[in-house]
Amino acid sequence: MEYEELRRMFDLNNSLIEKINNFRNGRIVKYESENPEYYKVIFHAVPLNAFSNNSINLEKAKNELTYGRLIARNYIYNFDGLYNNSEEYLQLFRNGTFERYYTIPYKDERMYLATYEEEYITFCKEILHLYKKLDIVCPVVFFVSLTNIE
Repeated sequence: MEYEELRRMFDLNNSLIEKINNFRNGRIVKYESENPEYYKVIFHAVPLNAFSNNSINLEKAKNELTYGRLIARNYIYNFDGLYNNSEEYLQLFRNGTFERYYTIPYKDERMYLATYEEEYITFCKEILHLYKKLDIVCPVVFFVSLTNIE
């Protein structure tokens, strides 16, 4: 990789940061309004080229989504990409962004974040493995969001 190419990859302009934040914030607002009596933990994996009009090969992705403890499920196509809700919600968007969403009922009970540490580490490993198989090699930004926490 040449110096200028590396520089462009890591020189995040405000437009890209704004697009990533707008996407993530929009998704969080959506979940905050659904069942406000639940805690929610949301993981996002966003490739930095996700908002550059790139679209992943969903058929190849669906075939590769058989690996791993968290992401190995049966997926169906939806408007946004590939979707699974058999146990916990997981969405692969057409631009390569992943979203994993957990709900924790009983707002009166304590939520132990340590429980989700292992889930998050596994999520990151499995997503990076899948991205490699899909030839998504750009830097990836990972987020953890908590909603309805008092």
